[in-house]
Amino acid sequence: MALRSRALAPFTTVLSTYETFDSADLTAELTAFQAERRHLLSAATDSGHHSDLTVEREVRRPQAFLVVEPAYSLSDGAAYVATSGYFDQNNMPPWDTWIAPVPPPSGSDVSWGPALLCWVPPWAREGAERAIDVNPEQCLQWVDIREGTVLWT
Repeated sequence: MALRSRALAPFTTVLSTYETFDSADLTAELTAFQAERRHLLSAATDSGHHSDLTVEREVRRPQAFLVVEPAYSLSDGAAYVATSGYFDQNNMPPWDTWIAPVPPPSGSDVSWGPALLCWVPPWAREGAERAIDVNPEQCLQWVDIREGTVLWT
């Protein structure tokens, strides 16, 4: 499963490098990305794909979500090598797993903008752990979701 649908590919450049775009461009791209993603998910559900996954189960599953901070990435390909291509050369997970931007943790003095919340399928958890381990810049971090809040670990 590649998790890189052609329909979402046009959005990847803007969303994986969004620190270089103004907020109006980012908002428009995110809105279009999320609309297309909802459409694809609806079609997948209608066709029976992912029938064993539920939001409730995934939110409770340890290491089901991570955040990516594109502004911190060295884009060195370390995650790409460590995961045999699950992450790309810019340390970004497959775009079909991208969910939404999230603000930095409370109390953070980060000023570059939000991180990108991503889902990690159960079969990709070990690879994501390797990607986190090989990125000294810490552009990838596990998060938990509790009561609708993203908690950075």
